[in-house]
Parts: sequence; C-alpha cells; structure tokens
Amino acid sequence: MDFVLIFLLILGGIVALYAIIYTLIYISKKDRDSSKEEDNIIEYDFSDSQELAGIKGEKFVQHFLNLLKKDDEYLLTNLLLPYGKNRKAEIDMVLITRKGVFCIEVKTWSGHIIGNNDDKYWIQTFDDERRESKRHPNPVIQNEGHTDILYRLLNRSYQIDNVVIFQNLEDGSRIKSNYCYSLSQFMTCYKHYDNEITIEDVKSIYEKVKTYVGTPYELERHRNELQNRFKNRI
Repeated sequence: MDFVLIFLLILGGIVALYAIIYTLIYISKKDRDSSKEEDNIIEYDFSDSQELAGIKGEKFVQHFLNLLKKDDEYLLTNLLLPYGKNRKAEIDMVLITRKGVFCIEVKTWSGHIIGNNDDKYWIQTFDDERRESKRHPNPVIQNEGHTDILYRLLNRSYQIDNVVIFQNLEDGSRIKSNYCYSLSQFMTCYKHYDNEITIEDVKSIYEKVKTYVGTPYELERHRNELQNRFKNRI
C-alpha cells in the first residue's frame, strides 16, 4: 500500500512538472506573438532598424514610400524621360496613387542644408570644421524641370507634385521651401492628402510612364553622357 501511494505521489509530481513547463512555454510563445503584433503597428522607426541597416540612400527612401501605396498603386524608380533634342532627364521616383502623381527627387546630403525656392545654389555645411562647405544646384528648381517634363508627357492632363525628400535632414538646416521634406515629414503629410484621381487614372498613368524606367545599362550610359557634357563645358 505504501508503495502504491509513493508511486502515485511521484506520478502526480511528474504530471504537475509537465503542466508547469507547458504553461511556461505557452506564455513565452504568447508574449512573442504579442510582441510581433505590436511591431506591426509601431510607427516607422528610421534610426533603429536592423532590417534596413544595409539599405542606404534612395533604396532606403524607396522602402518606406512603398509602405504608403496600396496594392493597385505604383512607385516607379530611375526613369529616363525624353525632352529636347536627343536628351533625357533622370527622375529618381514617381509615386502614382489615388492621392495624385508625385515627382520625387531624393537627396542624401549630410550636414546642414541652407536654401530657399529662389536661390540658384543651396549650401551644405558641416559640424566638422575640417570639412569645407559645398554648394549644390537648387534641388527644387532641378525637380521643377523634371515635373514639367512629366506633366507634358502626360498631355498636361494631371497635376504633378514637385517633392524633394531628404533622407537625413539634420538639426540646424535652414530650408525655406514648401516642396522639401524629411522622409518622416512627407510620410506624415501624405496620410492627410485627399484622393485626387481615380484608380482608372492611376492605372492609365502607370501604363504610360512605366515604359520610361531605365535599365542599368541605360542609366549608366545616361550618367556617363552627362559627365562628358559637363567636362566639355569646362
């Protein structure tokens, strides 16, 4: 009788131990699943993302802009649009959604940027005194030209928004332009835009514009031609 009682006590202890282990595993798994669900609703974090650690420049911006569009909307990159006599303009990105058509120029300049819509050049300065300041052609004026080319390509039938996005816009920058955004600023503003065009228009614009997406070979040749043209001017 004592042996049976001892056996039952041992068996009960084993069952209880398994129950505790199972409960702990279940709670741990539930916590991990809950954590994943919370990750899906966290606001975009540009500074601490292991997934994007190796993605830089335009690819970084492209990743987040893709999150804005729906499945039946489009983001095209690296377009070569014809203009003038045997010339082409390279456009970084064109976002085509119900909210409109956005001609996007991406800048990955570091340091502090100073400029406004009318300045011919914008100034780039650095905290490191060993680095000299630089000046760049006004990106708003540059992209206004791209916007106009795209506008004419679409037979002047749609408004094209001129958008300049800075991947990393540092504190101390003094930009006076309603066409310029940090990446987070544009994503926030975009969510509040009203729908402007129909899904049929979105599809039609996409079909027209997608044919101008440059291949790697075409893009390299275009950039080499620009460099040669610039050298000949010096």
